[in-house]
Amino acid sequence: MVTAISGTTNIDEEAFTSLERTGRMLNVSRTTVYQLLTINGGPIQSVKIGKSRKVVMESLRAYMEQLMDEAIALEKDMEPQC
Repeated sequence: MVTAISGTTNIDEEAFTSLERTGRMLNVSRTTVYQLLTINGGPIQSVKIGKSRKVVMESLRAYMEQLMDEAIALEKDMEPQC
């Protein structure tokens, strides 16, 4: 096992991903990805590896899960009350 920023992950799983792939996963621009990074006050953790900045996959997954939870809560609030 390899230890990520918080917790552990299977060595077969990627611990980090590129900013470009993060943008594709979220369907947002590179600029938006940078705004979402904790170094800029956002919720997604990243690390510097050599000259490259990489996104912590665990943090990205948590952010995506948070977005889904918010969307589900919003849908429930919009359901007609009988």
